[in-house]
Amino acid sequence: MGSINGLCAYPGLSIYSATKFALEGFSDVLRFEVAKLGIKVVLIRPGDFARLTSLMIRQLDHARDMWEQMPGEDRSFYREYFDRYHRHIADNYGMTSPPSFEDSTLLSDFEESLLSMHPSYSVTVAPRGFRFIFLVVRLLPPTVKDCFLDFLYAKIFKFDMKAYFPTTYPSSSSQEGDD
Repeated sequence: MGSINGLCAYPGLSIYSATKFALEGFSDVLRFEVAKLGIKVVLIRPGDFARLTSLMIRQLDHARDMWEQMPGEDRSFYREYFDRYHRHIADNYGMTSPPSFEDSTLLSDFEESLLSMHPSYSVTVAPRGFRFIFLVVRLLPPTVKDCFLDFLYAKIFKFDMKAYFPTTYPSSSSQEGDD
């Protein structure tokens, strides 16, 4: 089970996104390795279902636990935006979540993936417009992708990336592949 975070990482979810990006690669290579056995590999990428699950109910409690366990030097560095970031997440999660599972393509996408003789290699479970956005994101070069995502985060998720992660933006002279 993948996630849209395996296509488009959301700030603050680096570990989660890394595991989902890893599943993208794992399913790609596994598909080749087991094809000779007649086994089909399908990666399902659910989109935003946060409001339909209990996934985010304790988000502020987890943030408080992280803060309490954080060393003093890190607290000094993050103090400015840690609380504001986690409050934003708690207040805004699930903005693109469907009103119910029945109003999503989740069940039909699973059914199609399980029962089809020739399933797609991957299925992104999201409204058609978001599926298109995730396809575009995959095709963009990294610097263009960053600008595009910054725009989307600001417009769709009301998330000003630079306010929370001001040092993450490469200078205009950075080139892909630079270390």
